[in-house]
Amino acid sequence: MILLALFVVLRAAGMPHVKIGVVGTGTASIFKEAMQSSKELLDVAFAPSKATGKVSATKLPKIGNKTTVLYPASEKASNEIEEGLSKRGFEVIRMNTYTMVPVQNVDEMVLKQELASPVVTVASPSAIRNWRRKDKM
Repeated sequence: MILLALFVVLRAAGMPHVKIGVVGTGTASIFKEAMQSSKELLDVAFAPSKATGKVSATKLPKIGNKTTVLYPASEKASNEIEEGLSKRGFEVIRMNTYTMVPVQNVDEMVLKQELASPVVTVASPSAIRNWRRKDKM
């Protein structure tokens, strides 16, 4: 979702050559896959040693005196990255590109399978919070 939003913004700006910073290796691999099948030039120039917003905000290198960062994020994402970068002198433009909404209705058979699963894999803190709420229904 973020990758798609980023391409839309960059195309509207005439596809300037930009450097990409990612929070984790998973996102970096998605960019690399997308770039292999695209003629667009995006450079994954930064991935922190630890995949957290705090580390990203403290380690992202500055380029010149004024570095502007376009920060596409979930509407529910914390302000940790943008606040950390702002404190270091970056100009941060946050773009809420998506939001996460919990599932309201689940098919009874699917719910039984979910609750009987020995392993649950989640991709975000909100996913586990919503899983726990659903389990209490």
